[in-house]
Amino acid sequence: MDGRLTTSTGERRVLLTPAIPVGQDYFYTLQAEVIRDGRPVVQEQTITVRGGETTTAPFTFSSQGVASR
Repeated sequence: MDGRLTTSTGERRVLLTPAIPVGQDYFYTLQAEVIRDGRPVVQEQTITVRGGETTTAPFTFSSQGVASR
């Protein structure tokens, strides 16, 4: 949160938020980065997190490389 990097190394990451009142919405902007062909590829999502619920934010990165000549 607040621009901090995760220390997780697996495919799945878990963000634990501070306590959110049940039924109240908060918004988080998440950013994921992978290295493809030696270059960073970044995706960003703004998600709604509601107190008392679990939210999933899937990031999908193409497994295909970037075409070049």
